[in-house]
Amino acid sequence: MRAHVFGNSPSPAMANFGLKKSVEGQNVDQAVKELVNRNFYVDDALASVPKEDEAISLLERTQAALKDGGNIRLHKIVSNRSKVVGAFPLEDLGKELKSLKLEQDPLPTHRSLGLEWDMSTDNFIFDMEVKASDINH
Repeated sequence: MRAHVFGNSPSPAMANFGLKKSVEGQNVDQAVKELVNRNFYVDDALASVPKEDEAISLLERTQAALKDGGNIRLHKIVSNRSKVVGAFPLEDLGKELKSLKLEQDPLPTHRSLGLEWDMSTDNFIFDMEVKASDINH
């Protein structure tokens, strides 16, 4: 098979397989391999690093590795740090950041992997509906 239909049941597994294969055997550092192998679910990655420069470097190295190893474009980058966001071209940023004036506008919430992240407070938000019939008295 030379093509895979997106949207059928094995698509998430195939996406993960493709990402992991793209860095396998490449001469890339362990941090990039770990990000790709441990922090991606389908096509979303969630990771936290202690320093802005470290985040920028890791993202740049990962972009290059995915491009070189599988012609995969890593984009839709989101961060709650303006230095990280400012290090990437507009077309590589998540949609909620593209029209944002980082120094003026409040940071939005970002939804990924079924979670909402309040970027301004760096907290996850769990939004659920509880029915009265679900509550034990």
